[in-house]
Amino acid sequence: MSVGTKTDINQLRRVPTKAELSESNNIRSMIWHITNELHRIGISNSTIENYQLRGFDFVLCAHIEHGLNQYSLELSNRLYIEARKNHEHYKTRTYAYKHQIMRKTVSLLEEYYHTGTIGWKYLHSYKLRKLCDEYSRLLDSYCTEALRIGTIKESYLTSVRGSIRSFLFELEDASIYTFEAVTLRTVSERVTHMSQRYSGGLSPALHKIRTFLKYLYSCGTTKLDLSVAIPEFVSGHRKIRPGFSNEEIEILRSTADRTTPLGKRDYAIMTLAAQTGLRACDVADLKRQNINWRLNELRMVQKKTGRALTLPMPIECGNAIAEYLLTARPECNEPYVFLCERQPFRKLQSKSISNIMTRHVSKANLAGAAIESQGFHGFRRAYGKRLLEAGTSLDMLSELLGHEDMDSAKPYIAVDENGLKFCALNFVAPEKEGDIK
Repeated sequence: MSVGTKTDINQLRRVPTKAELSESNNIRSMIWHITNELHRIGISNSTIENYQLRGFDFVLCAHIEHGLNQYSLELSNRLYIEARKNHEHYKTRTYAYKHQIMRKTVSLLEEYYHTGTIGWKYLHSYKLRKLCDEYSRLLDSYCTEALRIGTIKESYLTSVRGSIRSFLFELEDASIYTFEAVTLRTVSERVTHMSQRYSGGLSPALHKIRTFLKYLYSCGTTKLDLSVAIPEFVSGHRKIRPGFSNEEIEILRSTADRTTPLGKRDYAIMTLAAQTGLRACDVADLKRQNINWRLNELRMVQKKTGRALTLPMPIECGNAIAEYLLTARPECNEPYVFLCERQPFRKLQSKSISNIMTRHVSKANLAGAAIESQGFHGFRRAYGKRLLEAGTSLDMLSELLGHEDMDSAKPYIAVDENGLKFCALNFVAPEKEGDIK
């Protein structure tokens, strides 16, 4: 059966019979339940139509052509792999779109097959490498225990897993798939090789790996404390980026079309970041209850540090947020200020905030590696630099930026050229014997 004519589509999407609905893994019944659930959770009709036309219809056709009434995970994965190969071969937006649709379709079917329900969530990159079973189990066990006892915070979990995964992949690349074969020398060699991929320095990653190896020793997975093979102190490589200039900030904000809901949202986000220095994760987590309109203040708990933070909210910033809330924000029960523009309406993620920044940097034609490397954090650096240039003390700077310690202010001091001039020492000629004192 082909997918094309209206008759074909109506035949494919007919309501399942009672017999088909009674079969838990009937492919037609599964698709019918999934599409109904997508409607229920608020996915737009146009989005559902795209997934039906370019995803579910093709999967159902393939099952019919193979004479299958029951859902076949193997067949669905073959369809996805074929779509992925087309995408990688042709590299066009059309094939990229078809690939993403098929990925999501197969993911929804697999989730419903295993759990009997679905959720609308982001998918990881299909190129994400998987660890061997033993390493995956040990990493999951460590993260669960570390979260339970408070060794790491939820906000750091992705970073911790990423660093440890890199180390475990180094072991796999050396054909080592169990810690029984890992020695102190092995750890030293793999960490040394791993450092070649970390242009900014390996120190933060080493701390996470060292803690992981100590956990393996404490729970008896390794007979030897392998963490001693990792040096305690490593010289870090730090690039000093000054952040956006005032002129660049105005250019970036001007690229947001404030006649559209999307433009009003992006303008409010950039204005908030430029005038408060909030991190992307905190902008994403901002709730309406965090805004005190009478006092023009923002009060929130930082995601990165877990510390309470109170900031003054400039009038321009407040006006931009108010304009978005009153005239552009979708009507829904979400407590967060900034939402996705399409259904289902949900809070923006930190990655989405960063992508917004990338899009506006491109629109502003602020070309060059120095600009493109700034990212959303360029607003925060610019804010810190302005505070120092205005004579703000380091204590107050750390307070306004929500730092846990004074050392976090060092990058901002390094870009304050006027302030550094006061720290310079005069060249004094050496005194000779007999000089008058």
